[in-house]
Amino acid sequence: MNILHLASWYPTEDSPINGIFIERKIKAISDGDKQNKHYFISLASASFASLKKPLDFIRLKTKSNKPKLISRGNLKMINYQFIISHQRLFGTEVNQFQKQIDKLLKRFAINVNLIHAHVAMPAGAVALGMKQKFQIPYIISEQMGEFPFAYLLSQKELIIESVQQAAQVIALSRFQKAEIEKFTGRKAEIIPNVVEVKNEKPFQQQAKALNEKFQFILVGILSPVKGVDILIAAASILKAKGIHHFHITIAGGGKIEQDLQQLALQKNVDSYFSWTGALRPDEVLQKINESDAFVCASRHESFGVALVEALSLGKPVLATRCGGPQDTVNEENGLLVDNENPQALAEGLKWMMHNAGQFDSKKIAEAAVNKYGPAVISAQYLRLYEEILKN
Repeated sequence: MNILHLASWYPTEDSPINGIFIERKIKAISDGDKQNKHYFISLASASFASLKKPLDFIRLKTKSNKPKLISRGNLKMINYQFIISHQRLFGTEVNQFQKQIDKLLKRFAINVNLIHAHVAMPAGAVALGMKQKFQIPYIISEQMGEFPFAYLLSQKELIIESVQQAAQVIALSRFQKAEIEKFTGRKAEIIPNVVEVKNEKPFQQQAKALNEKFQFILVGILSPVKGVDILIAAASILKAKGIHHFHITIAGGGKIEQDLQQLALQKNVDSYFSWTGALRPDEVLQKINESDAFVCASRHESFGVALVEALSLGKPVLATRCGGPQDTVNEENGLLVDNENPQALAEGLKWMMHNAGQFDSKKIAEAAVNKYGPAVISAQYLRLYEEILKN
C-alpha cells in the first residue's frame, strides 16, 4: 500500500525549525513501517517571505524547481516547492494544490491508498478534495497550538468538513482533543508527538554550590502565547524577596524578543536573563543539557515538544497548567503551577531551585522515551493505518 503524507508545515532553509515535529513524525512512521511505501509532499512555502509582492493564487516555481523524487529509506520525497499567498490561501486556492499534486502523482506513477494530512489546514482541506475526487481515505493529525488558529476562523466550514470527513482525527493531548471536538463535533484520538533525543548519559542533578546560580531554560519561538512576560514578572517577584541565585536562558527568537528584553530591563531583572536568538535543533538540545531545569510559562500549549525533549534529557520541568503539559508533567518529573499567574510561577521557580535534586534524571529520561520515542509513536500510527486500509 502507498501512504501519502501532506505536510502543512515543514522545515525549510529560511525556517529550519518550522514544522520539525512533523518531519520527525513522518520519519518515525516511515522508518518503522516494513509493509507500506511512504511518499511525502510539503505544502510549506520557503519563498513566500522573499516575494516582492503577495500573490493571490498558488503557482509553481517552474524555472528553479523541477520536481524530483528523492528516496530516504522507506520514504520517497517529492521535492517540489509551491509558492503560496497566506492572504488568499483557502477556498478556490486549495483546488490549485489538489491539481498540482495530482500532476505530481501522475508524473511519478504513484497510486495513493491513504493520505496522512499533517494539520487540518491546508493539508486536511487538500486531502478532503482528493477524497471527493478520487475516493482516497485520509486521516488528519493536528498540530495547531490553538485549534483553530484565529486567522483561520473565516474558514470554519471548510475546517469542520475536512475534520468530519476524515477516517480518523488525531490530537496531541487531552486538551487539544477537547478543542477539536468542541469546534468540529468530531471525536478525536490521542497520539502525542515524536521526540527523538539521543542521550546515552542523561544529565544527573548535582547539588549547587552556595555561590552558583541555578540554571533554568525556556525554549520556543517567542510570541505572547509563550508567557515570557509572565516569567519576567515572576523573576521580579523573586528578586524583591531577595532570591538572586538563578538565571534564565531564553532559547529561541521571535518578533517580540526585543520587546521582552526591554520589559526585563524595565523590571530591573535583565541581568537574570540571557537571550540566544534562533537556534538549530542540535543547539537547542545542547542548551537544555547545560541547564538544571526546564520552564514552560506558556498561556497555551497543545503539546510542548521542547518540554518533552527536556524530559528525554533527564531534566525536571516546571510548567503552567496551559493544556498539553498536564498530560506530561507529574510528581515524578516536575511541577505544575497555575496559568498566567506570576506569583504562582515565582513560587514554582523557588521550589524547583530547592528540590530539583530529588528527581531521578535517569528515570525521567527513560519514561519520556518509553512514551514519546519514535518506535512507540510509529506503532500507534501503523495500527491506525492498518485498520483504515482493511475497510
